[in-house]
Amino acid sequence: MKVKYYNIELMSNRINLSLLLLLLASCVAVNVNNEDLPTRVDKNIINETDIDTGKSIELKPVLPSLWVVPTGDSKSLRVLTWDLLHQKIWIEFDFKTSEVHGKTELRFANLIPENRTLIIDSKTTVIKNLINLENDESIPFLRDSSTIIIKLLKSYEVGDILTIGVEFESSPPNRGLYFVNPTGETPNKPTQIWTLGQPEDNSFWLPTVDHPAERATTEIWISVPEKFTTISNGMLIRSAVEPGSTLRTDYWAMNKAHAPYLIALAVGEFVSSEYLKEDIVFKNYVEPSFADHIDDIYAETDEMMQFFNRKLNYKYPWGVYAQVPVRDYIANGMENTTLSIYKEQIQVTSEQSRDVHFRDLLVHELIHHWFGNLVTSKDWANLPLNEGFATYFETIYRNHRDGETDALWKSILDRNDYFSESKRFRRPIIFDEYNIPEDMYDRHTYEKAALVLRMLHHDVGDENWWKILNSYLVANEFKSVDWVDLKNHFNAITGTDYLEFFKQWFLKNGHPEFKVSYNFDGEWPTVRFEQVQDLNKSEVFKTKMILNFSDLAHNVYNSEVIIISKDTTFTIPVHSDSISYVIADPNRIILAEYDENIDINAAITRLSHPSIMLRYEAVAFLKVYLDQEPHLLNILIDAYQNEVYKEQRLHIFKVIADYLDHNHLDFIESVDVDSEEYYAIRILTADLSAKIRGLSDNTYLYKLSNDSSYYVATHVNKILSRN
Repeated sequence: MKVKYYNIELMSNRINLSLLLLLLASCVAVNVNNEDLPTRVDKNIINETDIDTGKSIELKPVLPSLWVVPTGDSKSLRVLTWDLLHQKIWIEFDFKTSEVHGKTELRFANLIPENRTLIIDSKTTVIKNLINLENDESIPFLRDSSTIIIKLLKSYEVGDILTIGVEFESSPPNRGLYFVNPTGETPNKPTQIWTLGQPEDNSFWLPTVDHPAERATTEIWISVPEKFTTISNGMLIRSAVEPGSTLRTDYWAMNKAHAPYLIALAVGEFVSSEYLKEDIVFKNYVEPSFADHIDDIYAETDEMMQFFNRKLNYKYPWGVYAQVPVRDYIANGMENTTLSIYKEQIQVTSEQSRDVHFRDLLVHELIHHWFGNLVTSKDWANLPLNEGFATYFETIYRNHRDGETDALWKSILDRNDYFSESKRFRRPIIFDEYNIPEDMYDRHTYEKAALVLRMLHHDVGDENWWKILNSYLVANEFKSVDWVDLKNHFNAITGTDYLEFFKQWFLKNGHPEFKVSYNFDGEWPTVRFEQVQDLNKSEVFKTKMILNFSDLAHNVYNSEVIIISKDTTFTIPVHSDSISYVIADPNRIILAEYDENIDINAAITRLSHPSIMLRYEAVAFLKVYLDQEPHLLNILIDAYQNEVYKEQRLHIFKVIADYLDHNHLDFIESVDVDSEEYYAIRILTADLSAKIRGLSDNTYLYKLSNDSSYYVATHVNKILSRN
């Protein structure tokens, strides 16, 4: 699942432009083919001084950190004593009362000797009847706030089969199953029903075993008025109006076992596009008003699928893949098995899709069908195994589609998100001290886990990375796992013990905060790393790192060093008079914060560095000095004009916008569709032109009012309407 960090309503085909600038800038990709950093790897040429063990340079006092380490009671899910093999579900809906009426049949295999107790999860369902289907006898039960405890009338031995039937009613309190405008009273809003089961919400409307380590095949019969389309897990086998009924019943079958939290359905008035490719059925749904745009909305699904099949060397295992947007969705998306459900905002017109897309979101939910659905975390403490892979694969697909720069930009966004959260708290990635499972939906589970996987990818190399993932999937298909299972495959494929790495990055809190000092005063330049994170709350990190440096002859070196202590200095084997620059970890592979002792001139030099990471940081560095150093404005304007990557151009433009005035009108109004491909920047220049020149006789705005971008033209015409 991709969580929604902003609960913002956007009209389906009238997307708020200012929100697009803030929220979608990272979604729009550009085809950039930057050269890799020139590489001459010479290991062991850098001399290390371990300050920690001897005559240490005195560390400066560290200011108290504000972040906390969350603590609580360890949570463990109950031990399963029955294996749910198969679940059948029959449901219909009362749209006037927002109720679910249903029956379900659950078939179990016993796992322990002399078992006389069965526990089923059921939170807000009313149980009308519960019977043993072997003899049609009612079974007595007790219940608490979340479970049904069944006291069986006889003992069951290991392997014995028990099938029970439950008749139930449910009025979900906005959990698990949601009615949207059920009585049709809200104009211009469709009537829909949809589910979101993760983490343990399906048991709010359906008696089941709501446990991530459980797996079962499923069948579901959904009865609805004829006008509605139903979508569920697996394949639609039959659709018919039963004799004596006014409702149509759709029968869906899921013939491969999946976790109960992935059971899903969507009901509404949709149109669809369906095609078969390489034995996979693709089903794409939208609201009727977007019927003409369906192919553009889901344009790359097939390409994504082929890429994942090829790189993982493991074909998509589920046979069918459906996608549907729904109204008022409480997440960005959810990877229900064979059915990804999205927020409504993914529906854009073909004209709008030239500027905006939701590619990261579609990648995230699709790759979950391997990492999450095929191989599932066995408890919520290990949820980052699901979400970390899904988040990191957004970066991997960007690299495949648009190159390294776009992939690095995604890592910039992930780093910013995680570091922002880390100012408030830092917890281990694998964490069992949450209060409720939903607490795990944070930047540690998503972005931090993704960035640690990125470190692992870099460490093992691309060839080993894909071998490890294939081995992990093959060995654990249709099973539940924890972090140890993943670690074991890194060990097996590389022949290296990754236990300490996993303990440090997955089981301990925080990250290194490096104060980096470059010193060129002596005969040989040095680089000093001080770990200044609060060592009362976190630990010293041990990590490998690349030092990137160049001599005056433009020979560029990437050399690996190993940091093992809180204060370590390395000597660069290029004479100080002959060195051009030294930079630690230029692509920010290590999940660390860097406070470097660079000056304005060094930051200006970094504006043209091959690494987008450094170019991005250089702009942020220079922004601080714009008020005191006015000449930096022209330098940043030049950087904007020479920058090849559009997201960085937007980043620069946002920094300089407040400093542009009537003296810069020629520069501002030179930005048009021919000179600047990124619509978001043209919106900013339109605002600046209107502010500085005014609206009367503003030929620049009139030109942009006919811009090829829907968003630019709409925005500018709105400005002009105020005249």
